[in-house]
Amino acid sequence: MVNGLIFGETLEIALGNCKPIGLGTAAFGGVYGGGLEQDEADAIVAEALAAGITHFDTAPFYAAEQSSEAVLGKALAASGVPRSSYTVASKVCRGRDANGQSTHETTAEAMAASLATSAAALGGPLDVVLVHDIEFLDYATLVDEVLPRLRTWRDDGSSPAISPATRIGVAGYPLDTLARATRDASPDAVQAYATATLLDARLESDAPGSVRGAIGECLVAPHLFHASVTGMGLLTPQGPQPWHPLHGQPRHYAAVSDAVAAAVEALAAADLPSLPDVALYRSLAAHHAGVGTTLLGPASLAQLRSMLAVVDAVASGSAAIAPLDAGLALVEGIISEHLAPLDAPPVFWPSGL
Repeated sequence: MVNGLIFGETLEIALGNCKPIGLGTAAFGGVYGGGLEQDEADAIVAEALAAGITHFDTAPFYAAEQSSEAVLGKALAASGVPRSSYTVASKVCRGRDANGQSTHETTAEAMAASLATSAAALGGPLDVVLVHDIEFLDYATLVDEVLPRLRTWRDDGSSPAISPATRIGVAGYPLDTLARATRDASPDAVQAYATATLLDARLESDAPGSVRGAIGECLVAPHLFHASVTGMGLLTPQGPQPWHPLHGQPRHYAAVSDAVAAAVEALAAADLPSLPDVALYRSLAAHHAGVGTTLLGPASLAQLRSMLAVVDAVASGSAAIAPLDAGLALVEGIISEHLAPLDAPPVFWPSGL
């Protein structure tokens, strides 16, 4: 059972007024299919703010069909909520070229230009800057050049995208790389994804060498974010996009696909919550294991409302938790049965997309 979470309470942490639930906006840029229309994004952001969500996450790379940063920035401006009432995180060192292909840039000139574009789209200096997908960067460059450069810009005020209060952090998929960077560089924030889910709960471990273990070694503990509670679409009825890294592991992908199909059918037959809602419910348990903020990633207003209903059920301890508990038990059993021949879960892949 997932309980004991107080979602209405502001956390007094190094990041500032960041609550346990934030809004991720990869879907705004079409990463999971068609990009959202601006009016749909406006409605999502307005409803999220009204529900008490005050942290928004985006990135230059979230631009498969349009710029997530631009769509989010317009939606935040349209909300009429003062900029000081919420925090915005974006990322640096990963983007897309004119053909939509992924790029990784670590020069000072490229970083400065990227951050300036982000800040212009998002209404001013960023509250959090994360070095994006650090597993694709040269590690020495990350620790010796990129992170110190961002801190210098924060301290000397030379970048209009970074204020003295901006938190500098790292984001990526491989937990060993995140743990190493946390130990070596003591970032203000760490963002993981798809690793506190029904398929993979490794982020919750505090064993030696883990991300949580590395956070515990820091003089000032960085804030831990977790995104992609459905494993980048694996735990949804429609399944993941063609770019999903698990496609490279055909046996695991087939087993997960079969488990998901069985879970969707079983939940519907038992009139229980949807698989994405059960997946979110399971991931919220990670707040008991050190995750400071879970990022919701709705692709529609209807999805946001469904997610908020799960959050409200957990926060209030209402009767709505009972069907979520029943759904969780059902899905965990199905996943265990289908993945047992592969000695899984956890189900994971070598690196991010």
